[in-house]
Amino acid sequence: FAFTHGGLNYPVQDFAISRAQPGAIAGTVTSLATGAPLATIQVCAYQALLPEDEDGEEGEEQQQTAQVDQYERGALIGCDTTAVDGTFTIADVPPGPVIVEADGTVQGYGTDEAVVTVEAGNTTNVDLALTAAPGQIAATVTDMDGNPLVDATVEVMADGAVVASGVTDANGEVIID
Repeated sequence: FAFTHGGLNYPVQDFAISRAQPGAIAGTVTSLATGAPLATIQVCAYQALLPEDEDGEEGEEQQQTAQVDQYERGALIGCDTTAVDGTFTIADVPPGPVIVEADGTVQGYGTDEAVVTVEAGNTTNVDLALTAAPGQIAATVTDMDGNPLVDATVEVMADGAVVASGVTDANGEVIID
């Protein structure tokens, strides 16, 4: 026997609203030149935002055609530091497009970034490779008796071509940028 109010009997449906499970980002940071894993590199994840179109909206068509360099960096989501084997994991990443950046400037490397799409409850893998930061070469040129050679030309070569050079000073020393 059921009571109704005003002759209406509405069905009752229980439900719960929950947020999508976060995902994670994992990967390895390596040297672009050698492929060796890089330790102590900071890797951070940021929201990847598409700029608004002329109407002030992010259209579906715009999202489908966006290139990596078309995203704007949003809020910081989280960071991790690479282990000895170059691996990192950033947990609790909300689903959607994310900019992942490895910053090796403190360790004498450059930076690398990628845009990945994180799916709810899954781990998205991304590997990043860093170039060596610009540096200097310091050399001392001496003869067989250890005396400095003045005005000696020192050349830096890559793939058989001279990419930089310098001339030694009165102490036989040269610094090449």
